[in-house]
Amino acid sequence: MYDIMENWSARNNQVRLFNGESCAHNYGGSLEEDRLRWVRFMVEECERRGIPWNYYDFSEEGCKVYDLQTGLWDEHLMSALFGA
Repeated sequence: MYDIMENWSARNNQVRLFNGESCAHNYGGSLEEDRLRWVRFMVEECERRGIPWNYYDFSEEGCKVYDLQTGLWDEHLMSALFGA
């Protein structure tokens, strides 16, 4: 997928790419390990290619990185996002 994006950019005057609103929802039977692996893959591929990225979303159900009720960060997700 990222090779396709990068090749398209190269063929189109080096159009700047941005990987926006990427996440991995935690409902529908998805496994936590798979979600974290996907997020880490997305970050690594973007950063390896110099493509800016953002994560969706901050605190809504489904793929939140921060819990407004408890005031806690999802440490596993933070690790996947920032390699900490």
